[in-house]
Amino acid sequence: ESGSNLGSSEKSSDQSSPRPVWEVRLCDFGSVVRGRTPLRTKEERVEADEKVRRSTTQMYRAPEMVDLHMAEELTEKTDVWALGCSFYLAAFLQNCFEENTNLAILSGRHASVPPEHPYGDEVLEIVRRCLAVNPAERADMEEIRECLGALRDGWELPVSHRPRTPQIWEGGVAST
Repeated sequence: ESGSNLGSSEKSSDQSSPRPVWEVRLCDFGSVVRGRTPLRTKEERVEADEKVRRSTTQMYRAPEMVDLHMAEELTEKTDVWALGCSFYLAAFLQNCFEENTNLAILSGRHASVPPEHPYGDEVLEIVRRCLAVNPAERADMEEIRECLGALRDGWELPVSHRPRTPQIWEGGVAST
């Protein structure tokens, strides 16, 4: 008798075990900045604050979204920050900044990187470039794209030409 053995305890040599299917869904794009949002006047900051509170998730907010006096405008650098938070979550299965952690976000103090992880220094460096507290020091999307391409191809990461203030990162990622 031939046929399917799916309900049988017999295993034939041509059957393979079902493999788990991993599906990744990116969501929570409320903080995506389309164009630039000026923050030069009190009115602009009040309007931006309302939008940030209404449409973003706390743990993905860039420092300049937490303290609207930090920058003269919100730019695509807020998206780079959120991408860094997403990379961290995907790599270590925990959020780098938990809810209600404005001080941690403003100081760049995120959850500790687990000491035993399968990633090389390059992955941690990409996350570090995304999570630079100062937007001027944070990578832009082109730099992140180049870094990911280099990582994929087994090359060294391109040198960042941005000014860099030392940050205190727990877990050995960066230190002062």
